[in-house]
Amino acid sequence: MNPVTDVSAAPLTPSEEQQARPDFSGHWVFNAKASDDPQEKVKEAMKAMRQAPGAGRGMDGGSGRHGRGGMGGGHQGHASLGGMGGRSEMLAREMSGLTATPKRLDITHEDPMLLIADENDLHRRIFTDFRGASVSISSSVQQRVAVAGWEGAMLVVETTINGGAKLIQRYQIDAETGQLMISSAAQLSGLQEVAFRLVYDRIKPENL
Repeated sequence: MNPVTDVSAAPLTPSEEQQARPDFSGHWVFNAKASDDPQEKVKEAMKAMRQAPGAGRGMDGGSGRHGRGGMGGGHQGHASLGGMGGRSEMLAREMSGLTATPKRLDITHEDPMLLIADENDLHRRIFTDFRGASVSISSSVQQRVAVAGWEGAMLVVETTINGGAKLIQRYQIDAETGQLMISSAAQLSGLQEVAFRLVYDRIKPENL
């Protein structure tokens, strides 16, 4: 007996993959109710870093007895924050920059070029064929380089910032709602990954 071939599992041809790719062009507005709060995610990551075993070890110069008991442990933790305050504040600022949430996106998509502008008219030009491109928006912003490519109908954009910080974003259009979904993961040295999802609704032309 000949084995049954699962046609649905057959890989897509390059032409079929290209046809399956969505067009992100349009005007999009942030849907706060359907999205995560990136800043809350950052706060959780900072809290976890401060509470990690050994986070402030040896920074207060005191004896180990302060670490015993509920109140003593709390005092030691407070001293640890004081000792690593500069480092934690710097991480918080960098992470806040990575997780900034535009309230509006105006996207022009002519594959392989993707041009994204926000409500402040700041632009990012990205190429979806794994061609690296500088996406710095102004001289006051750290140098950023983005590399993007397709994974089926999902566009993956990896942005690296001077110093090693990295933001990985996965763009896709929800087949049922038509919403733009951006699943993001911000990575910063010394801090756990911060993952969050942003949802945008398409603005109808008559509402522009």
